[in-house]
Amino acid sequence: MGKRFKKKCLRSGPCPVRDLPHGCRARVCNLEGDMAQRSHLCSMGLTPGTEVEVCKDFPGRCRLRVRGCSLALDGELACRIICEPC
Repeated sequence: MGKRFKKKCLRSGPCPVRDLPHGCRARVCNLEGDMAQRSHLCSMGLTPGTEVEVCKDFPGRCRLRVRGCSLALDGELACRIICEPC
């Protein structure tokens, strides 16, 4: 009980984290946007090389698990995080 299984993503290659399905794990490749947006994402622990898990996606929003924490992002910010499925 309590075991978490890694869900295999059907996508290959870099894409916005918003486009990944629920349960998918991916590694952050790049952060897009202006300096303020990139700085905001970095301050939340979303730096290139970090592994994230898509916990739940809502219309226009995305919830991620990053470094043991849960983050809720709006769709515009979530599309700035470019990830590659693990």
